[in-house]
Amino acid sequence: MRPSSSFACHRQMMLGVSLALMTGVACSPPPSQSRSDAMTGAQDAAVAVGDAEGGIGANEAWCLPLSQHPMGVDWAKALIDSQIRAQISLSWYYPDGLFLHGVYLAYKRLNDPTYLSLLTTWATANLAGVSAYDSLDNMEPAWVLLDMYRETQDAIYGTTPAAIAMRLETDYPKTSDGGFWHMTTTPNQLWGDGVFMDLPQYVSYGEQFADTNALDTAVQQLIIYDNHLQAPNNLHVHQWDGSAMQQSCCEWCRAEGWYEMALLIVLDSTPTTHPSYNALVSIVQRLAMGVAATQDPVSGRWWQVMDKPTDPANWLETSCSAMHTYFLSKASQKGYIDASTYGPIAIKGFRGEMQMVSNPNDVQIQGICPGTGVLGSAAAYEAQPRATNDHHGLGAFLLMYDQLLCH
Repeated sequence: MRPSSSFACHRQMMLGVSLALMTGVACSPPPSQSRSDAMTGAQDAAVAVGDAEGGIGANEAWCLPLSQHPMGVDWAKALIDSQIRAQISLSWYYPDGLFLHGVYLAYKRLNDPTYLSLLTTWATANLAGVSAYDSLDNMEPAWVLLDMYRETQDAIYGTTPAAIAMRLETDYPKTSDGGFWHMTTTPNQLWGDGVFMDLPQYVSYGEQFADTNALDTAVQQLIIYDNHLQAPNNLHVHQWDGSAMQQSCCEWCRAEGWYEMALLIVLDSTPTTHPSYNALVSIVQRLAMGVAATQDPVSGRWWQVMDKPTDPANWLETSCSAMHTYFLSKASQKGYIDASTYGPIAIKGFRGEMQMVSNPNDVQIQGICPGTGVLGSAAAYEAQPRATNDHHGLGAFLLMYDQLLCH
């Protein structure tokens, strides 16, 4: 149960030490200012904010009421309405599935029949899913069918999720220790983003259709992936190759965000009595330390390559910033991490995310990395284009927004 808006947000109002945190106005340095100068100044500002926080009681501050959002606008509603007016095309594609799950969350909050119509139209056209589930990516959109089953209890929405569950439980390929390959064409490879593609929908299927294998399998997958992807700075690398027995080069921001969101969604369904519950919470706590340590102190967002903040070509990526903000806020709300420490970091992330969002009548979200596979160098990740309104970013924004809005 969320605390009242006045209680949950009282502490954030008190924490509004800097103009950027109070107003959401971008505080990025001018073009002439060097990155090192900007970070030094930001670190000084962070110390000042931390000193101010030290004198405040440990009340939760992991969401903001609508009145404290830019222009007092419900930006999730504005975004969805803009996309509907634009008559967007949606297919069986994981970023579209992410976006549509975000629409479902907004529907549950706003009860707008237009949103339910959008979901129903897509679900009716995609009841059959795809012909083969040879990639975890191809499984993610089934989450939307399960949202529709939850809403209607119509069995037609369960057929494709059942086929995916059967694939995972029988002949989908695994590493020697049981981790699902990202694709059948990438033997023995675990990608951090993979756990979001299969596990939330699989756990939802297990809950709604009494598949007792789903939760235990999902928990096992999160632990296996974490074991192989761990980096020394409390984060994950993008990929582990079980054939070569080595990790990939880089800590790609969105792969980390996908894993974080999947971890919390699976924990939502994991009882405290589960033998691996504490192990999952420990992963949350470790990742939270890594995420907090790599937040850009000026903007509140996160770098495309998380551990390379001083690379001249590195840039602050919007979709992963939404994911990390969601993660720190929800983990604070659930009590997995200290809300008095991490809640303000989530709020700062939200402020930073909103710097990339404009025009409530035709919402534009900038700075989104399009779909990206495993790359061979930090420079390759940093060279990825920066898109506007790519559904990787729009979907992540909607999940973040539902979490960060006090309701």
